[in-house]
Amino acid sequence: MQEPHVRSGPPRRQLPDRLRVVGPGWHLLLLRLHDRLIALESDYRIENVKEKLGGVRIHVAAASATAHAEMRGFLTEAEKQSETTCEFCGQTRTPQATQRCLCRLDQNGL
Repeated sequence: MQEPHVRSGPPRRQLPDRLRVVGPGWHLLLLRLHDRLIALESDYRIENVKEKLGGVRIHVAAASATAHAEMRGFLTEAEKQSETTCEFCGQTRTPQATQRCLCRLDQNGL
């Protein structure tokens, strides 16, 4: 019997399918972004998700240029919000010139 969270068929390439590449503190941020993207275009595709310079970077493919332009606004907003959200716990943090996006508590715990 197959587990309920395991999909059969080709892998989907939307944000819920790519959460494992970033810390758990950014999961809620990305799931909210997914809701906004799917409302614009149900079959949007994620090209890349990664942590870069203390924030998340997301590249998406859309079927239309109009949808892509609107999505870009949502992506920019989420990327900026990630820069002040701890990648581990999701708490608000003060932006710092660091390579990781961590709140003070998580930064001291490393």
